[in-house]
Amino acid sequence: MPTKCPNCGEYKSSLGRHWSRAKDCGYPDMSNKQHEVVVGLLMGDGNIEENGNYARLRAEMISENYLEYLDDVFGVFSRGVSDGRSAEKLASYHGADPKNYNDSYVWATGNHPELTQYLSWYESGNKVYPNITLTPTILKHWYVGDGTYDNSASHDRIKIGLKNEIENKKNIEKMFEEVGFEVGFWTEDSIYFSKQESSNLFEYMGNPLPDFGYKWPERFITDTTQ
Repeated sequence: MPTKCPNCGEYKSSLGRHWSRAKDCGYPDMSNKQHEVVVGLLMGDGNIEENGNYARLRAEMISENYLEYLDDVFGVFSRGVSDGRSAEKLASYHGADPKNYNDSYVWATGNHPELTQYLSWYESGNKVYPNITLTPTILKHWYVGDGTYDNSASHDRIKIGLKNEIENKKNIEKMFEEVGFEVGFWTEDSIYFSKQESSNLFEYMGNPLPDFGYKWPERFITDTTQ
């Protein structure tokens, strides 16, 4: 179905092709919020893929509702949500029982020149975080990807997996210190926050994203429509 170009107002079957070829109508700018979501996704389960002259953002997960939310956030830049890999396929990678897995879904943007800047995260051959200034949006999207609400035993705290960033402790701690938070302690592949600091972080992030309410204590959920 043709989509209206926000720049020229014409309806095009492929906005990406239109923006890349039209001399008088280039790519619209991405918003600050969209860039914050990009950063949060990349810190978690998202990936930037080089595609021709530019790059695109892609995420695969079992939460279709969350991916539909991303589809709304990115609007004309989004290429929608599609079926990903089956539970059987995912289980086969680990030699596991498919009953313990769910089918995945895939969401992606089209190519955009502003996304090429994030290719620098991969220059070492692995994804490495640059110096990032955290915001509630960035942290929230990172947390739903790599974070856990640890309420086992008497615990009431946030845990974030950081297996690929274990050599960058100072950089990670600086991110949180700059916005007024302190990492509690590190384990081999994760960071933990104290009970009080976890409460502060939940207040900082605000309400959960779709399908991720289970990663929030109920007392911090005020929007029950998610």
